[in-house]
Amino acid sequence: MEARVFEAAHVGNIQAIRDLIEENGDVVEQVYGSNRSSVLHVAARAGHAEFVSEILRIKPELLRYVNSKLDSALDEAAREGRAEVVRVLLEEDVRVAYKVNQDYETALFVACTEGHIHVVNQLLPIDSLIAIDFDRPDERTSLHAAARRGHADVVKAVIKARGGLVKKADRQGATALHSAVSHGHLEVTREILSADPELSYVLDGSGRSPLHIAARKGHLSIVHELLFVRPDSADVLTAGSQTFLHCAVETNQIEVVKHVVDILDTSQLITKQDEDGNSVLHVATRKKLTQ
Repeated sequence: MEARVFEAAHVGNIQAIRDLIEENGDVVEQVYGSNRSSVLHVAARAGHAEFVSEILRIKPELLRYVNSKLDSALDEAAREGRAEVVRVLLEEDVRVAYKVNQDYETALFVACTEGHIHVVNQLLPIDSLIAIDFDRPDERTSLHAAARRGHADVVKAVIKARGGLVKKADRQGATALHSAVSHGHLEVTREILSADPELSYVLDGSGRSPLHIAARKGHLSIVHELLFVRPDSADVLTAGSQTFLHCAVETNQIEVVKHVVDILDTSQLITKQDEDGNSVLHVATRKKLTQ
């Protein structure tokens, strides 16, 4: 791509691109960099909605052009949170939101990952299960993507639009709640629990509940929240018959143990043995945790 063409697209100079097209009508077909991005990609990434509209008027087929990573201009706009550009592109043809890039990401998945709520709100109403919940190899949904990154507002919006996604597990057996808990995102945990508190009892592919994961990682506020919403989730055992206190002690999360002892009757939990016959006290002794 000529430097003049890139500069016009990058700064959104409509008159400059018109002048360049006047000189050579093929300039809009030039590509930039190793990704082979089009002039539409460059403008969309930079957020120049009027420039994007002009390019679509001149060369509408660029809407479906993808670069070497299979990203469309919509994907670029979604990634950068360019809500006005997203609106322009969707008005041209909403079906552009159905495609996936080389990482099996739809534009919605990209926007959810980055936490761009205004873009997410434009993409969610699209009446297409492909656009909302493409069947990725790892089986993660757009809700997983938002939960993993801690975007509570996006999580709330996705649940409102497609509530059934809260129950969907990825290839590792993890729901969005497992993802949120694992990464220590309290507000996301609250949003998902509000939608479906029964998810507190679900084991992932490793045989762990959200509470087991939170205890193992020392996410004290999340442990408290899970127990507040579903106190009996404390009785759920791992695939190896461990309690969440086993999990906490194994990873030296002494503050979790102290907190739980203060708020729960732990007499049965402390003496409960796992499949190897070890109680929490056995594990604590082995770990030399005397507190």
